[in-house]
Amino acid sequence: MLPSILAKEIIKGLQAYVVTGFETPTPFFKGIFSDLVKTPGRFYKEPSLPTAKLF
Repeated sequence: MLPSILAKEIIKGLQAYVVTGFETPTPFFKGIFSDLVKTPGRFYKEPSLPTAKLF
């Protein structure tokens, strides 16, 4: 399996777990976990490779 595809599947699974496991119907907190996982860069960060000068 390709690592990029595997990483996307893991992220989707974690997002679903957080929303279904921690979401609450309380008016003040309603939708807060859904917004957290949908906003790029808040729940997870994309993998990056360090760029270093060779010389």
